[in-house]
Formats: sequence, C-alpha cells, structure tokens
Amino acid sequence: MTVYAYLRVSTEEQDYENQRYGIIKYCEYRDIKISKEYVDEGVSGTVNYKKRNLGKLLRVLKKGDYVIVSELSRLSRSMIDMYSLAKIFADKEVRVFCLKENLELGNTAIGLMIMTVFAFSAQIERERISERTREALAKRKSEGMKLGRPVGSKNNIYKLTGKEKFIFDMMVQKVSKRKIARKCGVSVITLNRFLVRKDFSIKNFL
Repeated sequence: MTVYAYLRVSTEEQDYENQRYGIIKYCEYRDIKISKEYVDEGVSGTVNYKKRNLGKLLRVLKKGDYVIVSELSRLSRSMIDMYSLAKIFADKEVRVFCLKENLELGNTAIGLMIMTVFAFSAQIERERISERTREALAKRKSEGMKLGRPVGSKNNIYKLTGKEKFIFDMMVQKVSKRKIARKCGVSVITLNRFLVRKDFSIKNFL
C-alpha cells in the first residue's frame, strides 16, 4: 500500500501548511507514512483535474493505495469532475480519506455515491454564494459605487510583503528556500513567486 497526500489552495496568498499539518497528525494517529504528496497551489477546484497535479497523482495510483485530503472539496468543486474522480478511485480500488468530513471511502458504489452527493451539495452552495455576490455588486453599482481597483493598477500587497529584509538575511546566511518558506509560513512555490515578482536580489538592500 502506498499512501499519497493531496493538497490544494485556490490563491497564491494562501498556503497549504494547515492542510499538511492535519494530514500528518492523522497519519501519526493511524501509524501510517506518507510516501509522496501532490500539491496544486493557486488553482481553483473548478479547474479540471486533468489540468492539475491531481491528474498526475491519478496516473500513478495502484490497487490498494490510499489518498488523504484535508476535505473533499480539495479534490474538486465540480460535481461532474467529482463523479469522474470517484469512478477512477473505485475502478483502481483506491481508498480515500477526507479529514474534515471524517469519511473513509472505499472502492464501492456507496463511496462513489457519497462523493457525488457531497460534490452536488458543494456546487449548490457555491452557486448560491455567487448569486448573492452578484446581487450585492449590482446593488452597489446601482448606488453609484465604483467596483474593483482602478484600470491598469496592480495588487502590490502579498503574503510576504514586509518580510523582505528577513528573507534577505536568511539568503545571506545560505539558508535553504525550503527552510525560509517554512519560517515564513508559506510554500516554496509562493516564496519563489514573491522573489521573482519583487526582482529580489542583493541590490535591494545595499
């Protein structure tokens, strides 16, 4: 049996450390070891699984393997995709455990049905939230309020904003990016994006 962890966050301002922590604690309690984790960062759950790292995970799964996620919605927020995923897990005889829902789904028709029902409920809720958001925005617009940032402006505030000096000091000390990211509470991917976005180099601090 090979155990895989799958983690996903929708925006680059988020990080998946909380998901990882919960999964690690669960594995410690069950005395099992994660062989590999697959991560999708800054990717919406509505994006088809084939276009995510989740698709790569599905290709390596074998009979008897185990997939752990923090919650079912990490896999997908699309009812159609969730049904496809459930069928793949069932066909491959892979077990899936979802921490938040406290669900352990085996390769059965019941497991497939449960995943589909949860996805259906999540999709309905998402559509309700979208509708309420559209109504609120329409109301504000009708009242003459300007919505969004000015045309051409960019978001200059990110999760690591204000930590440039700390990051620079760590880099001077030749601390690995993985350790720097961990100390900052973000993923290595988020750290790398921040460094590129800020054109980070020693000249910034001379």
